[in-house]
Amino acid sequence: MNMDNSFVNIVDLSNEMLFYIFKKLNNFDVLYSMVGVNEKLDNVACDRTFTQSIDLTSISSNEKDDSKTNAILDRFCLHILPRIHDNIECLTVDACFLKRILYEDCPFILNFRYQISELIITIDYEVLNVSMLNLLIDIYHRIFLLLSNLKYLDLDVNNNYLFSKSLLDGLPSSTCLSSSITNLRIKLHNFDDCLCLLDGRLNQLHTFIVKLEYIHDPSLLRRTPSEIIHNSSILLNNTVI
Repeated sequence: MNMDNSFVNIVDLSNEMLFYIFKKLNNFDVLYSMVGVNEKLDNVACDRTFTQSIDLTSISSNEKDDSKTNAILDRFCLHILPRIHDNIECLTVDACFLKRILYEDCPFILNFRYQISELIITIDYEVLNVSMLNLLIDIYHRIFLLLSNLKYLDLDVNNNYLFSKSLLDGLPSSTCLSSSITNLRIKLHNFDDCLCLLDGRLNQLHTFIVKLEYIHDPSLLRRTPSEIIHNSSILLNNTVI
């Protein structure tokens, strides 16, 4: 047998065979490796089968400062995501990479800021230091400032870190684009943040579920009910839990 004839070029395989092979792989790996190679592989990789749910957690947070990792994420965020945004229903991202996706001029945000109506974010590694706290604050801010059609937001973080400052400090109510939120589940560590979210900026809110595990300044609890009601007066006709 001629050795050259024992090898089959991947582009010579049928689409059905390519689908079968690609389904055995991580969708992110398929997209990053195949998009842009040639028209056939491009079309198969961009099929709805591989673009409805994408998991980027295969990239470890330990690699966030690696130049190769940054090049991969740049290509994916700048060139691949804009091509497949109509198909995406679920995108799973390590929290340390959210800043790469949630910035104002990012093609992903430009395409999705009016489409994303439900967002669930769970940060399952512990916040252990000020640097990680600042990252968390930045993520909270970006969500409220960039997504203008959000209806349901569930934002949770696994940590035991005693926050010394507000997660929403400096978030201006006048530029809070996520005023469309009707259902909000959120974990906070500062009672002032609760009042901040009830100051009228979320004027469509009717369900507010907050997990408040630690209060940095207990004196805030001594505020009279009338002060709290004043902060949330615009919500009095809705249901706030």
